[in-house]
Amino acid sequence: MPWTVARSLLSLPLLAELHEVLSREKFRPYITEDEARQFLATFAGASEWVEIDVTINDCRDPSDNKFLELAVSGNATHIVTGDNDGRSLGAGRECKVWLHPHSQGQE
Repeated sequence: MPWTVARSLLSLPLLAELHEVLSREKFRPYITEDEARQFLATFAGASEWVEIDVTINDCRDPSDNKFLELAVSGNATHIVTGDNDGRSLGAGRECKVWLHPHSQGQE
């Protein structure tokens, strides 16, 4: 199977989620506020920005719908997740879901 270049998709709702998560106090031992800001700026600059043009309410956890909306709006072929709920994201869709092998299925 030939290798293809992966692309990261990003939307405003996903960027807001990343910012909120990386701002949590429990992550301070691992990433400083400045490092989080630098990561977000770098990730935002390297990602393909997608305007969300669908509304999806298929996820058990409604806060996960934004990930599926991004995948569908951006014509993603895969979703990589560390969330056990992510296994159901691609159900009935042409997008494959890969559960990261080091995932503990926890937030």
